[in-house]
Amino acid sequence: MPEYMFAIDPGQTLGYAYDQLDEVVMSGYFNLKQGEKTKTRKRAPSLWGDINKRPVVFYDFLTKFVPQHIQVIAFEDKGEWGERIPLREFVMFKTTVILWAHLHNKEFYPIDVSDIKSVVTGEPHADKLQVKACMKLLTNIQVRNHNEQDALAILYASKRSREFTKSLEGRVYSEF
Repeated sequence: MPEYMFAIDPGQTLGYAYDQLDEVVMSGYFNLKQGEKTKTRKRAPSLWGDINKRPVVFYDFLTKFVPQHIQVIAFEDKGEWGERIPLREFVMFKTTVILWAHLHNKEFYPIDVSDIKSVVTGEPHADKLQVKACMKLLTNIQVRNHNEQDALAILYASKRSREFTKSLEGRVYSEF
């Protein structure tokens, strides 16, 4: 029986990818940081600008975008977060995912960035271009930006990693 996942590349522009019931992969991105442009070219206020409202915005995103058939929420764990996004924001993101998953009877699956790169390229220190090239070969999916690409890599790596782990369940290994 297949395991249906929703993968998230978190950030101010959030990439996502997920399995549909017909086994077609859907992907996209969602801009959490910008308000809507008005005719005067000014931006409407963005909830993302208020750090205390970010978990609410993200929780609402999960509620609206995650299909009912999804069983697992996969996301990039710490890895390079310390350099790109402040730890406080990462903790709020991770806590929101765990809370949402618990309240909606979904499993959550954090995967380290080096594990994603290892599964996709075979090299834990691969750069974004290597990951992009490998994902294009593996999936043949056209993406619109790097956030969507990263979410596809998270989905692919999470599925392969979990399949490998499940194949080992119940086995006993001996050094003799």
